[in-house]
Amino acid sequence: MKRLRSSPYDPIFIKIMLSFFAVVIPMFAIGLVLNLKGAASVREEITTMLQTKVRYDMNTLEAELDRMIGLQYEMVVDNDLLYLSVADPVLSENERRTAILNLQRKLLMIRNSSSFIRSASAYIPLIRRTISSDRLVDDLERKTFDGLVTSDRRKRGEIVEWNNRLFIVKRQPDLGQGSDPIALLSLELSRSAIASELTRFSGNYDGGMVLLGNSLDWRIDQGAGEKLPAALEGAFEQMMKGREGLTTIELDGQRFIVAQQQSGRLDATLLQFIPEAEVLGPLKQYRIWLWLLSLLSLVVILFYSFWMHRLIHKPFKAMIVAFRMLELGNLGLDIKHRSNDEFRFLYAQFNKMVRRLEASIQDVYVHKYRAQKAELKQLQSQINPHFLYNSFFTLGRMIKLQDYDNLMPFANHLGEYFRFITRDTKEEIPLEDEANFSRSFAEIQNIRFHKRIQAEFGQLPEEAKGVTVPRLIIQPIIENAYKHGVENRPEGGTVTIGFRLEREQVIVSVEDNGQEIDAVAIARLEKALNDRSEGLESTGMINVHRRLQLKYGEEAGLRLSEGAGGGLRVDIVIPYQRGRFDVQNHDCG
Repeated sequence: MKRLRSSPYDPIFIKIMLSFFAVVIPMFAIGLVLNLKGAASVREEITTMLQTKVRYDMNTLEAELDRMIGLQYEMVVDNDLLYLSVADPVLSENERRTAILNLQRKLLMIRNSSSFIRSASAYIPLIRRTISSDRLVDDLERKTFDGLVTSDRRKRGEIVEWNNRLFIVKRQPDLGQGSDPIALLSLELSRSAIASELTRFSGNYDGGMVLLGNSLDWRIDQGAGEKLPAALEGAFEQMMKGREGLTTIELDGQRFIVAQQQSGRLDATLLQFIPEAEVLGPLKQYRIWLWLLSLLSLVVILFYSFWMHRLIHKPFKAMIVAFRMLELGNLGLDIKHRSNDEFRFLYAQFNKMVRRLEASIQDVYVHKYRAQKAELKQLQSQINPHFLYNSFFTLGRMIKLQDYDNLMPFANHLGEYFRFITRDTKEEIPLEDEANFSRSFAEIQNIRFHKRIQAEFGQLPEEAKGVTVPRLIIQPIIENAYKHGVENRPEGGTVTIGFRLEREQVIVSVEDNGQEIDAVAIARLEKALNDRSEGLESTGMINVHRRLQLKYGEEAGLRLSEGAGGGLRVDIVIPYQRGRFDVQNHDCG
């Protein structure tokens, strides 16, 4: 069998373990001899007694709350509640009054059935009323109703907390997803009554009890519990980490023993805390030895911590700092370690990794830059040429009809249009130039379709005129509105182009009143916009959407919705920083 080669580094793990055991084992043995004999039997009995008692107390609370919940379930299917929540429109005034009185009497019976119940209420959205055991009829407290519905939907136990109040809530079945229930029954719990019950549970001990929500969002205190919120929450967190049995906490120099019992049904934990001196009196004779041992342990731990800091913490800290600098993009790192141990190997491998990472990033950067430039050129080459053909046909028709009044403006706008297309090959231009070009296109269309379709062009805000944008991002969207929206309308067609500044964005909106569009069609268009398939033909809206995202990132692009006139509304979203004419370019170029 091939033998494994030993590590060329001094084993730091063995150093740590040998040093730790050499320091801790003798002190632990001394402390064990001093404390184990005197404390084992007493602590075991205390643990068993307190845990059993707290478990019994929690079962008592659960039983009482289960009885209340049973009454609440009976009320959910009560006929009077069903009449008011479903059939109120067909009830006579007398029938409605009788149902309300009967329901209020039953709520009062539920409230009087337990001292834990402060009030019982029924919230009925149909009649916009709240019927409670305290008041006959009130207007529906919409804020309370919505808060209880929301809290009930995300609850993990029977008790829900809202607005610093505790409730048990039951709902009639929802009419649909996200809709309000047809009725809501709530039992508001009396904190004072439950606190009184906790006082009875605590017996003759000087400590107290706390009923604490597992999410630490509510608690009911008894006795000294009002003084122990932070300490008790710390003990509760220890329990949630899996520590069983008793937990010891300290407050103002006084130590407490905490017994805890969790209830999944209530999503709460019952904690009873007792002064340690009250239950561990027989251990007082060992207290002096314990303090001496603790003091010695503290000195040893401080020494050991200092030694561990030099041996492990400092090299680890240096590596963590190096990783953080690497995360920030600093690739010029070279860390060193003097000792011949595992850290020297880790440092050397880290330095190699940084060099390789720097080379890989450079390769990826160049590849991505070239790929995005190629895709941008491909997308820009796909602008629809049909406009050229239609323009020449329109010119011929106007000459034939001797429409000289419109011929000159049409020719001027057409000249501006093709001068913009052919005058240079710049990939990015000011938004003002892009808007003027699109306005020329819209004016040409106004002349073509003057009897059937009109384009309304809004004013570009002064602050947005200098924003640099890719060429041809507005005109294809306007052309799409004509071609797929209003071109087939016999009359009354409109295409509206607007501009606005919204937070850190320039938004250009193009809206038509063409054929009605629904949510399914919009979802289909959005899916096509976000389809990254290599073989997909990218023209029109897909062309513009991709080019905007190539330049600005995922926050830019086209947003689709239904327009006010029933047609399609397209918002062109361009990230924008106030006070700057140029916008951050996310492209590798």
